[in-house]
Amino acid sequence: MTFVQIQYLITNAVKIHLAGDAYKTHLYTKLHTKRVDALCMPYGYQPLMFQQFNEKGNSKQHVAHFV
Repeated sequence: MTFVQIQYLITNAVKIHLAGDAYKTHLYTKLHTKRVDALCMPYGYQPLMFQQFNEKGNSKQHVAHFV
């Protein structure tokens, strides 16, 4: 990587970090603001358990179950 490429990556990372609106990384676009990521869950909160797709069934039916 060249110095200019590294500088570009750092500049964009800082812009993304400072942005208050929806933001994205190089691989994933988040549909919410950073404020949502910073929220704390109440004491005792348990995230939902989702069954992982085992690649043996119908993938569309698996996704439809959660939608």
